[in-house]
Amino acid sequence: MPFEPVQNQKIAARVVSQIEQLILFGVLSPGDALPPERDLADQLAVSRPTLRDALAELEERALITSHDKGRGYRVQALVTSAFSPQLLALFQRYPETFADYFQFRRDIEGLAVERAARYATAHDRELIQLAFDRMAPEASGSLEEEAEADAAFHMALVDACHNTVMIHMMRSIFDLLRSGVFQSLSELYRDQDQRRQIRDQHRAIMDAVLASDERAARQALVDHIDFVEDWFEQAGRLRRLDAMALKRVEKAQTSPVPGPSQGRRSPKSSPARHD
Repeated sequence: MPFEPVQNQKIAARVVSQIEQLILFGVLSPGDALPPERDLADQLAVSRPTLRDALAELEERALITSHDKGRGYRVQALVTSAFSPQLLALFQRYPETFADYFQFRRDIEGLAVERAARYATAHDRELIQLAFDRMAPEASGSLEEEAEADAAFHMALVDACHNTVMIHMMRSIFDLLRSGVFQSLSELYRDQDQRRQIRDQHRAIMDAVLASDERAARQALVDHIDFVEDWFEQAGRLRRLDAMALKRVEKAQTSPVPGPSQGRRSPKSSPARHD
């Protein structure tokens, strides 16, 4: 018969299972530090020797790693970035590839927000609202911080879709998302009217998700990405035109200035008269 004796699970194994699930479902992110041993043992209501057994097992499975000279643990990066720094640099040097970037975000994030509108829990909704509030101008400082807050808002939407594959896949391309957001913000946010439009678009996405309106959520996300992509293309075209204008200026500055007789045709000499 295909049955095996049922055995009581050790407390340490239950600790391991709990932390594994927190990592799998994205509650604990790569780089997150676990609480100090004493605090963690109190939170889990287990003895410190039991906790040490669990942490040793998690470290052996390469899910956590020790830091701070062995006095603490961090969550390991289970999924490396999908894009190396070299490839990210290539994306930035060749803006024509951004059409693919924006299309990817329309497809994947569109599906994610649609699922978020369907599956978001009360706590997901709270986190989405919190991420939105952190994008307020008064809540952010530098442009880099605004970019991080913008990307974090989009990741909060993805987390609310409750698809573990999609969550980890999007985290694996977070560097590209952050880079794209930063490049867009560095130009878009110089204009206060455009900043208001971006905030209104984010609010529309959030409101649709919180209202469980799947179609409206996806459409609001698509409209937002379309707006950013259209502006990005126009900004790129203006930069190219300005670069050509600069070359004309440089040429004009280095070319010799025509003198009074330069550039004019000399009048033909009159034929000699014979009286």
